[in-house]
Amino acid sequence: MDESETDAGVQRRAAAALHEIEQDLDSEIRDQLATRRRAAVAAADGSRPPYYPWLLGFGGSAATAAVLVALSFSSAEPEPPPLDLVEFAVAQETELLEDLEFVAWMMLEAGAELESLNDSPASS
Repeated sequence: MDESETDAGVQRRAAAALHEIEQDLDSEIRDQLATRRRAAVAAADGSRPPYYPWLLGFGGSAATAAVLVALSFSSAEPEPPPLDLVEFAVAQETELLEDLEFVAWMMLEAGAELESLNDSPASS
């Protein structure tokens, strides 16, 4: 095939070849082909696929929701591994010890304030 040949030339040659093949067919088959050809052309001329603009909004919303769900799962902090009973007991004792140290400090502060109040001269 020559590269300078245009699309119109290719179409004419293809149509001529198909017309020759059609002439060799039985008349009953040619009638069926013609009927189906007319039906296909009529269907293609008057119909377009339905257009539902609300589907675009629904699709966009679904895509946005999917992205948000994916991001929420990927950005969540990983959970620390569960503690066994010994580690849990040690952690509880450590917290209790810190609380007791705080209470002891508060009692020392309160005792120091009481002493400073007792040492100050009473005003009469």
